[in-house]
Amino acid sequence: PPPLPSASRPDTYTTATMKLKVKSHVQQERNMRGHKDKFPTAPPPLGKREGPYTPKVPTEDEAVNPFAKQLASGDKEIRDATFAALAKWLGVKSDVPLLDMKKIWKGLFYAMWHADGWDVQEELAEQIGGVVHGLKHKVMLTYLGVFYLTARREWVGIDRHRMDKFLLLVRRVTSHALRYCADRSWKLDVVQDIALVFEKAALVGNTKGVVDVGLRLHVAELFFGELRKVAAGKDWVEVGCDPDDANEPNGGAPRTVFRKKNSNGKENARKGEGGVHTKNKQKKHKPTLVPTEATELFLNAFATVLQNDPHAPLHDRVLRMVFEAAVKGADGGVCQQALLSESFTYDDDESDGIDPIDRKEALAAATMVRLDSATMKKMSRAFIDLGAVDGVGDLNRESLYAIHTMFKKAAKKALKAAEEEGDEGNDAARAAAKESGKEPVETHSGKKKCARDEETIPEDNDSAEDSDEASEEDPEDQSFHTAADSDEEEGDDDDEEEEEK
Repeated sequence: PPPLPSASRPDTYTTATMKLKVKSHVQQERNMRGHKDKFPTAPPPLGKREGPYTPKVPTEDEAVNPFAKQLASGDKEIRDATFAALAKWLGVKSDVPLLDMKKIWKGLFYAMWHADGWDVQEELAEQIGGVVHGLKHKVMLTYLGVFYLTARREWVGIDRHRMDKFLLLVRRVTSHALRYCADRSWKLDVVQDIALVFEKAALVGNTKGVVDVGLRLHVAELFFGELRKVAAGKDWVEVGCDPDDANEPNGGAPRTVFRKKNSNGKENARKGEGGVHTKNKQKKHKPTLVPTEATELFLNAFATVLQNDPHAPLHDRVLRMVFEAAVKGADGGVCQQALLSESFTYDDDESDGIDPIDRKEALAAATMVRLDSATMKKMSRAFIDLGAVDGVGDLNRESLYAIHTMFKKAAKKALKAAEEEGDEGNDAARAAAKESGKEPVETHSGKKKCARDEETIPEDNDSAEDSDEASEEDPEDQSFHTAADSDEEEGDDDDEEEEEK
């Protein structure tokens, strides 16, 4: 037995005992094998791999979807290779389960989270939005709807340093969804499906405990502007940043992702640098006129927001950025009047800093989102019906009555503009007939005949029919009385003069 510890050295026995206890049978076995096996070999370096990364693709026997974990990786090479495989995998699918799509979008969300550098973020947002053009219709609707649901769920967790790139992602995905409709000639069944996705997934907040009003404010702000760009064929973007351009913000992107000019003046990637992103232009699209039926479907989705949502800032944003913008570009609106007016100068002095050519193109793009008089009159009646539903709050009813009045006045202006256009056409026809020597004369049948060859020119009766329709009062309009409507008819002319100014 070991000797008892002395009083002068109390720690000697404890230290010796601990050393004996540390030596275990594992250490004794290693000592018996030799010195070489005492220390294991170093593991291989984690950041290096042989050849490009091959992503894992889900199989029929595998129940777990491997895309989400790879898309959320911190390695950009893994994320890029996985996204390319994901786009191919979704393109051949006729249906994707909702749970799998939620997992995929969770990975895509964190792929955007890990993207550093403005041009890298811009390219990734463009790629994520452009996936919809290679998908089948049912898969595309699931892809688009789950994106908005994921963004609404994760929106409250986005910090201010990453907010800009997610705002860009929402803008590009929304723009590509509208481009999807334009490429299919604005077919009503396609537009109806997309509008329903916007309404149910992006706009109407029916999820308890989710703070997503910021996302819906952003969608309401960008929607009509992106719709006009798509209609005018101006929705293409330039991906990448140019450090040589003093007017272009670099967004904190490192210079290794920029392009470099060689001695011949051409733009080349730097040698020895992987993952270089250059400015790539999308193919430019042809302008496509948005039919009035498609515009009505999109506006009905925002009218549902006004009927159900209790947030006053969202109501104000929808009224200003959606419905007022739609009325300005409608038939007889201020944008159409400015384009047709010969006295409109487009602010040639450029005192406000806006290029006159850009202003003219913006006015033309606004008129390409069509709304005629009959559609606006029908929509105004629908808005008053939405406000009359039981259980609608005071704020919701007030907003719906506001757009009812707005569209009712716009329908009258559109009808008046159509009558003036018809009168100008008839005057031009009469002038042409007079120059050719065929003056029209009145007949008892209500038609105009030419004196020489008895050609009949039908008299313009459209204005009379329209006036008859306009004189017919709607029973719902008669029963609608508010304090603001008592002087509505008296103030119509004043409002028109103010808008013209």
